[in-house]
Amino acid sequence: MVPRGSKKLALSKMNMGAKMISSVMKKQNVDSLEDLIQQGVKLTACQIMGITQEELLDGVEVGGVASILDDNDHSNMNLFI
Repeated sequence: MVPRGSKKLALSKMNMGAKMISSVMKKQNVDSLEDLIQQGVKLTACQIMGITQEELLDGVEVGGVASILDDNDHSNMNLFI
C-alpha cells in the first residue's frame, strides 16, 4: 500500500496516536511531515518495525539502529519516537 500523504497514514498498525502527535506538532508550531521533507529534514523509519520502503512517503528512508544513531551523531538535532 503506497501512502497518499501523512494525514492518511496511521501512526501504528493499531492506528493509535496519530491525531495526538498531529495535535502536539500543531501546538508546537512544527510543520507537517511533507513540509519537513521538502525543507531537507531527513526522516528514517526503523527497519525493526518491519516497514518497507514502498509503505513510506517519498523522502523517508528505512534504516537500522546503527544508521539512525550515526545520523544522530552527525546532526544538530534528532527526535526518536
